[in-house]
Amino acid sequence: MLALGLAALLVLLALAERHVYARTAAVPVRVRVALSPARLPHGGAGELTLRVERAGILPVPWLTAYITLPPDLECAAAQGRSLIAHLALPLRGALVRHYPVRPRHRGLYRVEGVRVEYTDPLGLVVRHVDLAARAEMLVHPRLVAADMVASTRTLLGEVEHTALLEDPTAYRGVRPYLPGDPLRRVHWPQTARTGQLMAREYATAAAAQVHLALNLATRVPHWAGTDVARVEQVIEAAASLAAACCRAAVPVGLVVNGVAFEATPITRLPPGASPRHLTRLLDVLARLAPQPSASAAALLDALWSVPRDANLVLVTGPMPEAWRQGLPPLARTRDVTAVVLARPGEPVPVLPGVRLLRLVRAEEGVEAP
Repeated sequence: MLALGLAALLVLLALAERHVYARTAAVPVRVRVALSPARLPHGGAGELTLRVERAGILPVPWLTAYITLPPDLECAAAQGRSLIAHLALPLRGALVRHYPVRPRHRGLYRVEGVRVEYTDPLGLVVRHVDLAARAEMLVHPRLVAADMVASTRTLLGEVEHTALLEDPTAYRGVRPYLPGDPLRRVHWPQTARTGQLMAREYATAAAAQVHLALNLATRVPHWAGTDVARVEQVIEAAASLAAACCRAAVPVGLVVNGVAFEATPITRLPPGASPRHLTRLLDVLARLAPQPSASAAALLDALWSVPRDANLVLVTGPMPEAWRQGLPPLARTRDVTAVVLARPGEPVPVLPGVRLLRLVRAEEGVEAP
C-alpha cells in the first residue's frame, strides 16, 4: 500500500509540474545577444555573444537557443544561417557563449531575436518561445590606396599631374622630377646643381576643403536596376579619399544620391577633418543602400549649392551623359575633379576644366596604410 501511495504521489507531482510549465506565461530565462565591436573595419573579425540566465523560480535544466544570422555573416559554429546552441543552465549565475563571426561585405548586420526551446526537469513539456534580443554591427567600406594626384590635359594635348590639394604659394622644397610633372614645376637651379631633374614641392592648402560627390546611378533611368559591383567600387573609392583627406587634416564633406539614415533623395554630410568626423562619414557610407535614390542629373544640380571655394571631387562608375554637358559649366565656377572608375575598354572623356584623379582600383586589393 505504501509503495502504491508513493507512486500515486509521484504521478500527481508530475502532473502538477506539467500543468505549471504548460500554463505559465512567464519565460523562466532571460536571453541577451551582442555583436562586438559595434564598428568593424572591412575584413575584420567580430564576435557574437549569447548570454542566458535564469529568471523566476522554475528550474530549466536544458535549453536550446536558435539564432538566425543576417546574410553574409560567416560563423563556423552555424549551420547555414542558423546558430543552434544546446545549453545546460547552472543553478546560479548566467551562462555565456562566444562565437567568432566574420562579415563578408560592408553594411549593417543585425540580429533581431532568439527562439528558445526549453523543457521541465522531467521532460514532459517542451515549449518554444520567441524572445526579443537586438544586436547590431556596422562594417565600414574597404579602404584602398588613394593617390591624390589629378591629371589635366593642356591646350597642346599634354597630360600634366598635380597634387589635388596643394597650395602653389606655399613652397616647401624640392623633390626628384616625376613623369607627368608640368615643366613649370622644374627647379632649374637645383637641377643644374644635382645633374638630375628636380621639381618644386608645395604644402597642402591650409584653407582647402573637399566635398565628395558620389554617383550611385549606373543606368538610365536610375531606377532601372543597378550594377552592385560598380556601386561598391564607388563607395570604396569615396571612403579611401575621405580617409586620405582626414589624414592630411583637410575637411571633407559628402553629397550622395543614395539613402543612408533618412529617406532623402540626396544625403549630405557637412565637412570635417577630425577622427570622429571620419568615423561618422564611414558610418554613412557603410549604411548606404546599393540603389540610387536620385539621378546623376539631380546630384549635379545639388552640387551648385556647394561653396565656390570648395574642391568638388565627383566619384562615379561610368561617366553619366548628363555630366558630360553639365560639368564644364560647373568647373568654370569652382575646382572640379572627376574620379571615373572605368572598366577596361570604357572611354574616359576629357572635359574642359575638369581634372581626372588617379586612384588605385578597389579590385586590386591594395589596402591603405
